[in-house]
Amino acid sequence: MKKFILITLVVSCAAIMAIAFSPQAAKAADLSQFRAGLIIDDASFTDNQSMTTADIQAFLVKKNSVCLKDFRSLSLHDDNHDGVVQDSTTEQYGPGTMSAAELIKAAADIYHISPKVILVTLQKEQGLVTRQDCPAWRYNTALGYGCPDTAPCDQSAYGFTRQIDYGTYHFRGFFDDTLPSVPFGTGNHNISYSPDPNCGSSVVNILNRATASLYSYTPYQPNAAALAAGYGEAPCGSYGNRNFYNYFNDWFNPSEAIRTGVVMTTVTAPDTTPARGQTVTYTVSFKNNLSEAVTLDAVGIVGRQGSINGANRDFGWVGPATLQPGTSQQFTFTSLVQDTGALYAWPAINYQGIYVHYNNWGMAMSAHEPNLSLSVPLSSSASSLTAGQTATLSATIKNNEDQPIRIDTVGIPVRYYDRYNYDAAWATPSGNTLSAGATQAVSGAVHFDKAGPYTAWVSWMLNGRYTTISSPIGYNATNATPDFTLTYIETPNPSPALGEDVVVKFKLKNNRGVPMTLDAVGVVGRYDDPYNGPNRDFGWVGPESFAANEEKSYTTFASNVSELKNFYAWVALNYRGTYVHYNNWGFRMVPRIPNLTLSSPLTINSGNPPTFSQPATVTTTVKNNEPRPLRFNAIGIPIRFYNVYNYDATWQGAGTLAASGQSGDSVQLSGTVNFDKHGPYTVWTSINIQGRYITIGNPSTLNL
Repeated sequence: MKKFILITLVVSCAAIMAIAFSPQAAKAADLSQFRAGLIIDDASFTDNQSMTTADIQAFLVKKNSVCLKDFRSLSLHDDNHDGVVQDSTTEQYGPGTMSAAELIKAAADIYHISPKVILVTLQKEQGLVTRQDCPAWRYNTALGYGCPDTAPCDQSAYGFTRQIDYGTYHFRGFFDDTLPSVPFGTGNHNISYSPDPNCGSSVVNILNRATASLYSYTPYQPNAAALAAGYGEAPCGSYGNRNFYNYFNDWFNPSEAIRTGVVMTTVTAPDTTPARGQTVTYTVSFKNNLSEAVTLDAVGIVGRQGSINGANRDFGWVGPATLQPGTSQQFTFTSLVQDTGALYAWPAINYQGIYVHYNNWGMAMSAHEPNLSLSVPLSSSASSLTAGQTATLSATIKNNEDQPIRIDTVGIPVRYYDRYNYDAAWATPSGNTLSAGATQAVSGAVHFDKAGPYTAWVSWMLNGRYTTISSPIGYNATNATPDFTLTYIETPNPSPALGEDVVVKFKLKNNRGVPMTLDAVGVVGRYDDPYNGPNRDFGWVGPESFAANEEKSYTTFASNVSELKNFYAWVALNYRGTYVHYNNWGFRMVPRIPNLTLSSPLTINSGNPPTFSQPATVTTTVKNNEPRPLRFNAIGIPIRFYNVYNYDATWQGAGTLAASGQSGDSVQLSGTVNFDKHGPYTVWTSINIQGRYITIGNPSTLNL
């Protein structure tokens, strides 16, 4: 920053921190809205054109400013128009030549700081705008510049003109970050509640340069008690930045600078009578008439349904957007009309927490349901329906509007007893849009699986809202009782081994002359008792659809024998919740222990006596002598010391032994064991099938 020279009057000092000075301060701004990180927006802080000299003087007269309305002081000039204050005559103090309003306006224009900021600072520091007593020392420290709370005032900054110049100069320097040392910038800073260090502090996220300038000028934030006190005092309170907020909001509309400085022009207004599903467009232009660039946080079109306070239907927001001084920028927003009835829309901007709305809160649109009709009526492929029958329903819709209509989906809902969903089909137009005059066909099959009344109609959906296009059509499906013949292809082994798969293969034929759909076809399995025994069903499939007189084969129903109990199985079907059982409750099977032998003997250490505390190898081979494969969970060589302590040689599993004579009907077992204790050991071969351990061959004993 360049050096500056001025002529002024030196009187006395003033403190940085100040409280309310007059009855006019009784009403405080809404401090619940106070944001420590955003006390004032940048545009309001730098808008030097917000007041003329006459405006400032009129404001002082309106406030009956005894101290300032008739006060005059020394001149303040920027002869070179470079932001450097120079005195064009001499460096001597003389009689006042400029009014307070002229001095404030001069400083505002030189440093591009709002006159309102200077007026508020004069008030919050020394109360000069509203005080009735005006001692000279208040003029000498008018803006509180050079008067820290922790040291005496700097007398070189005394004088009203110096205070106006120095204080405004530093506001600008803090804002531009051009001074040799700027205490605060944007971002997180630990800011004290008071000059008293015992009062504490907290981190403040400073959101803009104007607020950073205020903290650089007065480095304290109000605590909760100070905010609750309005203009009053509170324990550990600091009041400079609180009172700045109070006075600025009480005296001036905080959004006035941005509201008057950024001007909106409507380029293209939306259709005032759109259809629901139509896209409307709003194009606006914003011009920056301020002397500095403005970065808007967001530009958008506000939308409200039903009333200006109705549900949110904003067209959208974009940002940030920077407008240079004297320049314009155009923005286009589109919105899908989601409702019928009144819809309000208006342009708006967001600038550093301030929303500015344009166009008298908006233009009104009256939205109607789109003119959609059936170019091909709803029809069914079947003139009469039997329960279990499938029919195809189809129709074609047409957009009779002169604009494209957004359609998420169009379909044929079907309801059984007006409750249960049997929808035929839903289709999505290309791009989810049906062009003006365009059509969309929809077709789908419905399985009328129950007797009774069905209702069908054509509907379209947008944003979760369904609208009926056609009149409903009723269908009545009559009952068709099932008549099936059962033929066995293969029946289960009546004496299966434990671990063996038993199989039921069969055919079912629909003897009805109409299609039938069974809910399920399966093989029931029960242990011990066919009525109440534990469930061991072979499985179920379904729904199963049969054409008229169609026969189907089922070859995949199998179950593994897991218990040495009587095992019952039979074919059954389920139709509309009713079970039909075949074969007089099924086949009775009597499971048994499988025929397993050792095809090679159980051998320890290749037949040589094992050596104490040395590894020994134990081997054997197990063979399946059953004509069918056996599934097992594990197979191995258990070893017990004194019939208690586990020295098992090996376990394998799970797996399947192939049928006798087939590759894989045997399994070789081999494991190593260290007989590390003297005494008796028992060694044998065992297999685990469905949780049951079965000894194969005879155990061997060994005594070391």
